[in-house]
Amino acid sequence: NFPGAGWRDWRYDLLTRSQGRDDDMDKLALQDRYARMLGDTAGDKAAPPTILVIDDARTIVRGFELMLARGGYHTLSGFDGEEAVALATRAQPDLLLMDIVMPRMNGFEAMRVLRASPQTAAIPVIIVSGNDQPSDRAWAAKLGAKGFLVKPVNEAQLIATVSSVLRAAHSAALRAALLGEPAQGLNARK
Repeated sequence: NFPGAGWRDWRYDLLTRSQGRDDDMDKLALQDRYARMLGDTAGDKAAPPTILVIDDARTIVRGFELMLARGGYHTLSGFDGEEAVALATRAQPDLLLMDIVMPRMNGFEAMRVLRASPQTAAIPVIIVSGNDQPSDRAWAAKLGAKGFLVKPVNEAQLIATVSSVLRAAHSAALRAALLGEPAQGLNARK
């Protein structure tokens, strides 16, 4: 394990690296940390990724928590967009799974707030909605969602989508760090 909270500390290190560092030892150290994070080193296990589940229906949240736990993920949960913003800022999850239609602040409003903050802009979001409307998919993509699932979601589909989005996020973070790209490059992902 890495010092501290595991992947979240490692991601923070990558996002805050100064631009223009091109030291070979630095790159090797990053590659080694990335391999250890993915559990590619014998005997070294990384902390499981943390998924923040946000939906106003408690039964849906509980169902996602159970499926994600069986998939090897750690979960946190909330029940509206305001909680999504607060929990994402405080906990820095590896991924956010969020409904659109919720009280107080809907999923799209929460995504706007999350994308506007440097602390949360790089957290990938998967939208989970009961509506399969092209306009919802378009808005989700425009706001930077990395995936869109339609309820009811089966376990295999959920785990496959979460795994795929996390792999892409990890690869993008590593690539940016190795190439010395500034943190804004990670936040500008589409």
